[in-house]
Amino acid sequence: MNPSNSLYRSAFARSHDPRSDSLYRSAFAPPREDQRRLDIAKRNAQSKYPRLAPTLHGIEVLYGTGNSDPKGQLEYYPARELFNPNPGQNTIQVRNRQLKGEWLSEALAGDALHELKHVDPRFAKMRQEFVDNWSERQKRFARRKYNELRDQGKEGRSFEEFMEQTHIDAVIRGYVTPDERDDWRREPENYSKDERVRLDAMKAYIQGQT
Repeated sequence: MNPSNSLYRSAFARSHDPRSDSLYRSAFAPPREDQRRLDIAKRNAQSKYPRLAPTLHGIEVLYGTGNSDPKGQLEYYPARELFNPNPGQNTIQVRNRQLKGEWLSEALAGDALHELKHVDPRFAKMRQEFVDNWSERQKRFARRKYNELRDQGKEGRSFEEFMEQTHIDAVIRGYVTPDERDDWRREPENYSKDERVRLDAMKAYIQGQT
């Protein structure tokens, strides 16, 4: 397994307070064209994934600038998170302005999965059953990834927090809402047959097919 690090939400990403960015809402509004691009991508994600639509509706999407972590594509902030650039509002901060069109919509949908697990009982149940049936290979990969990030000084949470807040969602979104590289899903060893069946069912669910 060697998927991209871009899906990971590490402690390093939290070391910067995005409220110092030039797009912090209390000081600046995003340019109209930027906001239009984000709004279109958000609507397209809602259309493609109907069961994500209410969740995405309640999430503000904005661009990050200034000192935002350049290694990250985008970041989801719950309403009450300390470093939320838009306090009191669930927020996705898009950090890569080259992310556009279909891939921006997919990325927004993938980040919205962080919130869906809290508000959709059926999805939460599917997610838990997916984790409960992980292969030994998947479990070893999770532990290895945690140790790697911790040794690099990029992860300061407990393994349990890393799993619940980051890794499980990264494994799911790498298959359900892949990025342009699609490097999680295309490698046969990254998911067992049973895991792929469960992830296909999760994708069908958020697409409104079941």
